[in-house]
Amino acid sequence: MYHIKADKRSQTSAKLISDALYECLKKKDFFDITITDVQRTSGTGRATFYRLFDNLSDVLFYQGEQIFKNILHKYKEHDNQTLDDFFIIFINHWIEHEKLLETIIKCNRSDILFNALYKNKDDFKIFFTELHIEESQLNYFLGFLTSVLTSVLSTWIKYNRRETPEQIYNNVQNCSKLFYHMMTKNPLQ
Repeated sequence: MYHIKADKRSQTSAKLISDALYECLKKKDFFDITITDVQRTSGTGRATFYRLFDNLSDVLFYQGEQIFKNILHKYKEHDNQTLDDFFIIFINHWIEHEKLLETIIKCNRSDILFNALYKNKDDFKIFFTELHIEESQLNYFLGFLTSVLTSVLSTWIKYNRRETPEQIYNNVQNCSKLFYHMMTKNPLQ
């Protein structure tokens, strides 16, 4: 896990290390990158790296969390946005960070996406207040949504990366309708 304090120095060092890993990913596969590579690229000391992160996977997790925070910030910038808008913003942000997303998927660490989104679930709850869902159901709904969004990103990476965010959204809507139909109809009858 990472151990980044709220002070400016820790935040700056974490960003330098995060940016350095991203630069290294442009040249090497994740499993070929060493902490020394990241440390040298970032210009930070080895002790600084280990004060903030236990390993390189922690840096991936930190990067994922930062993307989710940016998504929430971008969404909150504008009034009267819908959940449809949120989905498009969500997909756009991850497409902009395609190399990171690809690395997470290649490393078989989709848990990073799931945990980063789920860690921010309380911030996401404000988007669902109009649904009037009980707290216990809301937690299940957020778990379901988190799994779906993680799977959608993984599918986009694994299969061609050609769809626009709008096309991805349409595919998800169609799959949701199909899923609902399957859940409400008994296919064995």
